[in-house]
Amino acid sequence: MEKVTTDSKHLNALRMLDDFLRAKGLSLSEPTGLDRFLKELSEILPKHKANTALLHGFRAQTMFAYFAAALGGCKIINEEDSGEFYLAAQGFKRPDFRLLPHSGQDFFVEVKNFHRSDTEAPYVLQSEYATCLQNYADAFQKPLLFAIYWARWQNWTLTPLADFSRVGETYSISLPEAIKHDQKRLLGDCLIGIAKPLALRLYTDPAHPRKLTPSGQVQFTVQRAAFYAAGREIKDKFEKRLAWFFLRYAQWEDIQQIPHIEGGEVICMEFRGEREDPNPQQAFLMVGPLSQMISRQFNELTVDDGKIQHLSPAIQPGKLGVLIPAGFVGDVLGIWRFTVQPDQPVVGPSQGAAESSDEATTSQRPDPPLNQTNRPQA
Repeated sequence: MEKVTTDSKHLNALRMLDDFLRAKGLSLSEPTGLDRFLKELSEILPKHKANTALLHGFRAQTMFAYFAAALGGCKIINEEDSGEFYLAAQGFKRPDFRLLPHSGQDFFVEVKNFHRSDTEAPYVLQSEYATCLQNYADAFQKPLLFAIYWARWQNWTLTPLADFSRVGETYSISLPEAIKHDQKRLLGDCLIGIAKPLALRLYTDPAHPRKLTPSGQVQFTVQRAAFYAAGREIKDKFEKRLAWFFLRYAQWEDIQQIPHIEGGEVICMEFRGEREDPNPQQAFLMVGPLSQMISRQFNELTVDDGKIQHLSPAIQPGKLGVLIPAGFVGDVLGIWRFTVQPDQPVVGPSQGAAESSDEATTSQRPDPPLNQTNRPQA
């Protein structure tokens, strides 16, 4: 999926100029109008750049669009909250996006960035604000979902307002509740399980020095790199891309660096993904949702040393992540995909939440043999 440039000639700048001049009681023919407009921009933009909450909010909004596009579950993602807006009555607010998934009905999404030191704090919406958004969605007879980026957890949830708790003049939802009702499956998101452990090995060149010194140091030349899962080398090109993506962006607690030494020489250096394994006897290890991995890659491309460098990366959304074809398992990785099914489907316009069970359900593919292959077609 690609981001389409809709204003390559910067015609929106002309609308901004006209809006500014009209508000000042000036016309486009006013000789000093452009200079006054540029002067005001030069004063406003530094203030916006210094507003970190504003920057993080805009970046989260773009991150959502990018990961939703990269997951491959949508035909169209349109920025709803842009362009001119005309109303016959008050009480309406446009959500950030309108999405059309391959699998069903289009819906609206309002994006929120949530960053608090208290990781157990719920996300809170003012009821007037939420009601105006819901009124807009109801007018179009489309569902409205709230995409919340829980920054401390680097995790996204996608839930309807009906799953929030109403207390006085606010709506709130905790991270556990948001996960329980999460609807990211509509975008193509899933939890990934792979054969374990996953590792990258850098083999040294025996034609060059690679012997350990008495102080435990070594200099070597890399002869080749190889990925391994469950002790077996990954040789398929596409599967290697997946292995590299998982090793870089999955939910690892640590990347262990393990030297393989024989006769005082370093044969290879192994970089192995490590995380707690609650089921050691199980053939696969859960390494997190694809949406989280893609968001981590987005963060890497837009943030440096904790400071925002860009609101969006200099690549197309389709270049983020690795789109895994339906049914793909791989020769070695043995990919499992778990789709989280919420206890209620997307809530439609003007509908309340029905009574629900306490647990969401998951679906999974049958366990294939690890030598089964279903590669994307060339």
